[in-house]
Amino acid sequence: GGGDIAFRNIDADNIFLYFDYNSTVANSVLTARDYLEIYTDSFGPTLSGSSLRIDARNAFLSAYLSYENLTVDADEAITLYLGQLEANNLILRTGGALTLIGGDDPNPSFPAFLSALSLDVRAHAVYGDAGSQIFADGLSMVADDTILLRGGVYVGSQPSVAPGDTGLIGRLQQAAPDLVPVSATPNAYFSADTVALASISMTGDHLQMQSNYFFLGAAQFEQAGTLV
Repeated sequence: GGGDIAFRNIDADNIFLYFDYNSTVANSVLTARDYLEIYTDSFGPTLSGSSLRIDARNAFLSAYLSYENLTVDADEAITLYLGQLEANNLILRTGGALTLIGGDDPNPSFPAFLSALSLDVRAHAVYGDAGSQIFADGLSMVADDTILLRGGVYVGSQPSVAPGDTGLIGRLQQAAPDLVPVSATPNAYFSADTVALASISMTGDHLQMQSNYFFLGAAQFEQAGTLV
């Protein structure tokens, strides 16, 4: 139902959470053995707090979640539909697909929006339509199969959680020290069999890609010496 909600931990086969007022839920774990859905029909209310962990087989999120630490772990799929996940530390894990649905408009009124100081994604595949947007000071995205992002990706200058290529950095320090990036670990890291990005913009100077097939539509780097 609507109104303020208050709980610590919920454990059930299925969880359906609907709210239409700003609500605070701190240090909580939501565990759904099958399906979990968090939904608001107005996109205005915010579910916020210090820490939230979501564990489910399938997670469907169509709401605005704002946390210091936010983890979503789903065995089969995570879907963000016209919603926003915002956190200092945002971790998304799924054995299936992470799908960001904001519509075909590249400037949507209600995008599928990921915003984090540190964003760490691991999935079988990652898909984002033109209405999806990703903002992260440090970004690590790893998929077994495909990363296909048709919306904008904006990366800051903080190191990601990816380990980076210490061998390459060591060789650059010896052979071309002027090319050594400020961040020894990448600010943005993408790894998948296929990586396709419509656009990426970075203020950091270290972008690392690992893929067999790679496509980049547009790139904007503030640092002239960005290492790619």
